[in-house]
Amino acid sequence: MERIKLFFRKDNFAFGVLIALTLSLVTYAILHLLSVIFPEAFSNKFLRQQVLVVISIFVNLFPFRTYMAGLKFDKTGRGILATMFVLTILYFIFIH
Repeated sequence: MERIKLFFRKDNFAFGVLIALTLSLVTYAILHLLSVIFPEAFSNKFLRQQVLVVISIFVNLFPFRTYMAGLKFDKTGRGILATMFVLTILYFIFIH
């Protein structure tokens, strides 16, 4: 358990990018899997594909807050924030 805590206590821009990309991909995969398993729950206009992508992008706000305010790791927080901006811009270019 202590090794996991030490692993996430890094102040590195690339580590922030890695956290944001991993969290976004895992969140989208879980939401997409749930939409395949429960298609009737995800068929209405509130939980369509675009909403799942936006949720998977902005779920990064939680680790961003943790790294910027809680741990004071500015470089990791900047990496998370930059990845969120890039993913949001890509969303508007390709999906919306």
